[in-house]
Amino acid sequence: MEDLCQYANRPGAFVGRYLKRRIIPHLVILFSVLGAVTFSVSTDYALKGVVDALGKGPSAGQVWSALALLIAFIAADNMLWRVAALVGAFTFVGVTGDIRRDLFRHMTGHAPSSKATSIPDASAAARRPAGHAYRV
Repeated sequence: MEDLCQYANRPGAFVGRYLKRRIIPHLVILFSVLGAVTFSVSTDYALKGVVDALGKGPSAGQVWSALALLIAFIAADNMLWRVAALVGAFTFVGVTGDIRRDLFRHMTGHAPSSKATSIPDASAAARRPAGHAYRV
Protein backbone atom coordinates (compact mmCIF):
# COMPACT_ATOMS: atom_id res chain seq x y z
CA MET A 1 0.00 0.00 0.00
CA GLU A 2 1.45 3.29 -1.09
CA ASP A 3 1.51 6.19 1.36
CA LEU A 4 -1.00 8.79 0.19
CA CYS A 5 0.65 11.58 2.21
CA GLN A 6 3.15 12.09 -0.60
CA TYR A 7 0.29 13.42 -2.75
CA ALA A 8 -0.83 16.04 -0.20
CA ASN A 9 0.41 19.00 -2.28
CA ARG A 10 0.20 17.32 -5.68
CA PRO A 11 -3.43 16.70 -6.67
CA GLY A 12 -2.49 16.15 -10.32
CA ALA A 13 -0.16 13.31 -9.39
CA PHE A 14 -2.86 11.90 -7.11
CA VAL A 15 -5.41 11.74 -9.93
CA GLY A 16 -2.72 10.60 -12.40
CA ARG A 17 -2.05 7.61 -10.19
CA TYR A 18 -5.59 6.38 -10.79
CA LEU A 19 -5.52 7.22 -14.49
CA LYS A 20 -2.44 5.01 -14.90
CA ARG A 21 -4.16 2.11 -13.18
CA ARG A 22 -6.87 2.05 -15.86
CA ILE A 23 -4.97 3.48 -18.82
CA ILE A 24 -6.59 1.28 -21.51
CA PRO A 25 -10.21 2.27 -20.75
CA HIS A 26 -9.20 5.93 -20.49
CA LEU A 27 -7.49 5.75 -23.88
CA VAL A 28 -10.55 4.05 -25.38
CA ILE A 29 -12.72 6.88 -24.05
CA LEU A 30 -10.31 9.54 -25.33
CA PHE A 31 -10.01 8.11 -28.83
CA SER A 32 -13.74 7.34 -29.05
CA VAL A 33 -14.62 10.93 -28.20
CA LEU A 34 -12.01 12.33 -30.60
CA GLY A 35 -13.27 10.03 -33.35
CA ALA A 36 -16.89 10.93 -32.68
CA VAL A 37 -16.11 14.64 -32.84
CA THR A 38 -14.18 14.11 -36.08
CA PHE A 39 -17.10 12.24 -37.64
CA SER A 40 -19.52 14.86 -36.34
CA VAL A 41 -17.60 17.64 -38.08
CA SER A 42 -17.17 15.49 -41.20
CA THR A 43 -20.93 14.95 -41.35
CA ASP A 44 -21.35 18.61 -42.30
CA TYR A 45 -19.02 18.13 -45.26
CA ALA A 46 -20.74 14.90 -46.26
CA LEU A 47 -24.07 16.73 -46.24
CA LYS A 48 -22.53 19.39 -48.46
CA GLY A 49 -21.44 16.55 -50.78
CA VAL A 50 -25.02 15.28 -50.97
CA VAL A 51 -26.32 18.76 -51.82
CA ASP A 52 -23.61 19.23 -54.45
CA ALA A 53 -24.39 15.81 -55.96
CA LEU A 54 -28.09 16.66 -56.09
CA GLY A 55 -27.21 19.93 -57.82
CA LYS A 56 -25.47 18.05 -60.62
CA GLY A 57 -28.60 16.04 -61.31
CA PRO A 58 -29.48 12.38 -60.95
CA SER A 59 -27.69 11.46 -64.16
CA ALA A 60 -24.29 12.15 -62.57
CA GLY A 61 -24.66 9.03 -60.41
CA GLN A 62 -22.96 10.58 -57.37
CA VAL A 63 -26.06 11.02 -55.25
CA TRP A 64 -26.17 7.50 -53.85
CA SER A 65 -22.47 7.36 -52.99
CA ALA A 66 -22.66 10.78 -51.30
CA LEU A 67 -25.74 9.68 -49.37
CA ALA A 68 -24.04 6.42 -48.32
CA LEU A 69 -21.03 8.41 -47.06
CA LEU A 70 -23.32 10.70 -45.07
CA ILE A 71 -25.11 7.73 -43.48
CA ALA A 72 -21.78 6.05 -42.66
CA PHE A 73 -20.48 9.22 -40.96
CA ILE A 74 -23.65 9.59 -38.90
CA ALA A 75 -23.54 5.91 -37.87
CA ALA A 76 -19.84 6.11 -36.93
CA ASP A 77 -20.44 9.28 -34.92
CA ASN A 78 -23.32 7.65 -33.04
CA MET A 79 -21.43 4.38 -32.43
CA LEU A 80 -18.29 6.09 -31.11
CA TRP A 81 -20.30 8.17 -28.63
CA ARG A 82 -21.97 4.97 -27.43
CA VAL A 83 -18.62 3.21 -27.01
CA ALA A 84 -17.24 6.16 -25.02
CA ALA A 85 -20.35 6.23 -22.83
CA LEU A 86 -20.32 2.48 -22.18
CA VAL A 87 -16.62 2.33 -21.30
CA GLY A 88 -16.90 5.55 -19.31
CA ALA A 89 -19.79 4.24 -17.25
CA PHE A 90 -17.65 1.42 -15.92
CA THR A 91 -14.32 3.23 -15.79
CA PHE A 92 -15.38 6.37 -13.93
CA VAL A 93 -17.32 4.37 -11.35
CA GLY A 94 -14.34 2.06 -10.89
CA VAL A 95 -11.85 4.90 -10.50
CA THR A 96 -14.08 6.68 -8.01
CA GLY A 97 -14.34 3.43 -6.04
CA ASP A 98 -10.55 3.06 -6.10
CA ILE A 99 -10.10 6.60 -4.79
CA ARG A 100 -12.64 6.12 -2.02
CA ARG A 101 -11.19 2.75 -1.04
CA ASP A 102 -7.62 4.10 -0.85
CA LEU A 103 -8.68 7.19 1.08
CA PHE A 104 -10.67 5.04 3.51
CA ARG A 105 -7.65 2.79 4.08
CA HIS A 106 -5.50 5.86 4.56
CA MET A 107 -7.89 7.44 7.07
CA THR A 108 -8.39 4.23 9.05
CA GLY A 109 -4.64 3.67 9.18
CA HIS A 110 -4.12 6.77 11.34
CA ALA A 111 -3.74 6.49 15.07
CA PRO A 112 -6.91 6.98 17.15
CA SER A 113 -5.29 10.01 18.82
CA SER A 114 -5.31 11.88 15.48
CA LYS A 115 -9.09 11.51 15.35
CA ALA A 116 -9.62 12.57 18.97
CA THR A 117 -8.56 16.14 18.20
CA SER A 118 -10.67 16.48 15.06
CA ILE A 119 -14.28 17.49 14.70
CA PRO A 120 -16.81 14.63 14.42
CA ASP A 121 -17.48 13.70 10.79
CA ALA A 122 -14.37 15.59 9.67
CA SER A 123 -12.86 12.45 8.19
CA ALA A 124 -16.01 11.76 6.16
CA ALA A 125 -16.10 15.36 4.99
CA ALA A 126 -12.44 15.13 4.00
CA ARG A 127 -13.02 12.00 1.90
CA ARG A 128 -16.19 13.09 0.19
CA PRO A 129 -14.87 15.87 -2.10
CA ALA A 130 -11.88 13.82 -3.26
CA GLY A 131 -14.08 11.02 -4.52
CA HIS A 132 -16.36 13.40 -6.38
CA ALA A 133 -13.60 15.65 -7.72
CA TYR A 134 -12.56 13.06 -10.29
CA ARG A 135 -15.97 13.01 -11.98
CA VAL A 136 -16.20 16.77 -12.39
